Amino acid sequence: MPEEQEPSRLRRWMRDHLARLELTSLADDLTLIAGELAANALLHGGTPARVTMTVTRTADGAGVVRLEFTDSGTGFDLERVLRAGERGREEPAERCDGRGLLIVAALSTRWGFRRIRAGHEVWAELCLRPQPPGSR
Repeated sequence: MPEEQEPSRLRRWMRDHLARLELTSLADDLTLIAGELAANALLHGGTPARVTMTVTRTADGAGVVRLEFTDSGTGFDLERVLRAGERGREEPAERCDGRGLLIVAALSTRWGFRRIRAGHEVWAELCLRPQPPGSR
């Protein structure tokens, strides 16, 4: 199915885009977050998702990179996600699902979700550190 290839296409696009923005230091974390959120949108949303990446910088180079994934699915049960994180050590090591949002939470500065009129949106942010004087 073509949809199954979308998370990897998204990760490639993001790496290229981040390189153009001179943000390659964030590429590993951002592409992993994007891949997890894209996979969740495909798996749980069941509908096409819209992805937005916004970079906000101040004059000294500090700022935020924000990823937003919006789809028309029903969303997820946050309590179930939190319970999965608490009992993570008890589950079989070979289990390969149910950890996506835990990964997002571990890698991002902030993350969250909100219900919107036509579905829901999941977002994650990573902070940009100020650049030392004379760098670039």
